[in-house]
Amino acid sequence: MVGSVVAGLDTKPRTGFHETQFVVQCPNSHMTEAELRNVITRVVAGDHQSFAIIVRHLSTQGWSLARRMMATRQDAEDALQDAFVKCFQSLPRFTGQSQLSTWFFRIVYTTCINHLRTHSRRDALIELHESIELADDAEEDDFEETIDRVSSELLLEALDALPMRYRTVLTLFYVNSLSHIEIQEITAMPIGTIKTNLHRGRQLLRQAVHQTLLLSVNSRHITEP
Repeated sequence: MVGSVVAGLDTKPRTGFHETQFVVQCPNSHMTEAELRNVITRVVAGDHQSFAIIVRHLSTQGWSLARRMMATRQDAEDALQDAFVKCFQSLPRFTGQSQLSTWFFRIVYTTCINHLRTHSRRDALIELHESIELADDAEEDDFEETIDRVSSELLLEALDALPMRYRTVLTLFYVNSLSHIEIQEITAMPIGTIKTNLHRGRQLLRQAVHQTLLLSVNSRHITEP
């Protein structure tokens, strides 16, 4: 039953809902946790068609994470479909101790990791133990100024080029607006590793954006008469 519900829905961002400057507009984002738990109760009680409400609510942000973690769009689609099936199967065990979105991000994350392992992409798996390296306020301000100056397309292109461990935490922190604690809950990374990956990811992303901008400027100079 759940397969037909998920298969009949577009689990990728719908027209009008897209990633811009690290902000995701999520369908049905106005739903409260109480309203969502009401829907969960109906689904668990046997109203499987109501699961479509949950899919629509979570699809955009779930897609943003899956797309950053997986190598291709098709891989991300497959992983997200599997994640929704697992979400449906696990709903009776959802305790409500965390938000539904955080709980679902954990499912998406582990599903993507399992897909990567299955396809022998062990080199892309997140390293869970790295030295702690904190970013200072000046670096954070510089990073915010950088992302404010460039187009969404350029920013997402640069983000996709980063190693998975960096683009994953950047997506969770900036796209999904999650805290370090919530990212730890989803990824099981130590807080120090999360901060390290955010710090290094910001550095690499800023370098990639600056390099692309420089190439663009040089290209215009060459083509001008």
